[in-house]
Amino acid sequence: MPKENTHLWFANEVLQSYPDHQLVRDVSGHIGRFYLGSFIPDTFFYASTERLVGISETLHGKNNTPTNEAVITVLDHAGGMHDIAFILGYVTHCALDIVFHPVINAIAGDYYDEDPAQRSRSVYLHRWIETCLDDRLGNRLRIYRLTRPALVKDLAYEDFIVSKFHAPSTALRRTLSRQLLFNRLFASRRAYAVFKLLHGLGALRSRELLSLFYGDVKNGCEGLGEPTACFGVKTGADFLPPDPDILFSRARGKALAMMRAAYGFAKGSVSEEQLLEAIPGENLGTGELPSRLGRS
Repeated sequence: MPKENTHLWFANEVLQSYPDHQLVRDVSGHIGRFYLGSFIPDTFFYASTERLVGISETLHGKNNTPTNEAVITVLDHAGGMHDIAFILGYVTHCALDIVFHPVINAIAGDYYDEDPAQRSRSVYLHRWIETCLDDRLGNRLRIYRLTRPALVKDLAYEDFIVSKFHAPSTALRRTLSRQLLFNRLFASRRAYAVFKLLHGLGALRSRELLSLFYGDVKNGCEGLGEPTACFGVKTGADFLPPDPDILFSRARGKALAMMRAAYGFAKGSVSEEQLLEAIPGENLGTGELPSRLGRS
């Protein structure tokens, strides 16, 4: 998952470049919901139980699940522009993941590798690249400053989570609170120093947690240096990753098309067929299409 703050930055960049002034005005009236949607697919990765973590895994396409189900359901049950603004932010998240994740996985290795040691290294490097990219963007937007758990109130998305995953009605808000708290810690140098000390003492076994902290990217990672160096290194099968700027440009184009379709569908000017053509439900980790498309 590209850093949540990167998702926030990207959503803001896409909105500022959007050519339809009416859409921009509509979203600006519910900007907090738009920002919330830009990172909320990652929220349940911060849950305290594996069952709840599985929600975010499913939203990202685990087990061949189409990732457009939340988009379609929320648009179908939208109670107003607050739901539409939220889902427009949500599709920017999808676009960025679909473009970036296959490349990051090719560099870092399999996030779910069966070998524990290799998996630990891959997860650490995956997170490090994402944190480092956000740091090198000079991004100063922070999810804990621009959003709050109360923004979930009255969103059709919360009803979708409860209905589809049989989650407790309070699960989304509670886990969002954890996500915002952890992201505040990730920006703290003192918190990083404490966690690094705990890891050094053996009290914290999970080394990959460290690369979520901005403090961890101030030095090179396993000799790779700058993240741009990672993107310029040939990996397996002589794969040479493209420049990050090229990836952001691709993601921006995809996000604009997805937003246009979602907004048009909500306003009645885009058909469901056109919506599914623009948002077919690609896996957010691999960018691949699921074997079943559209409504499940």
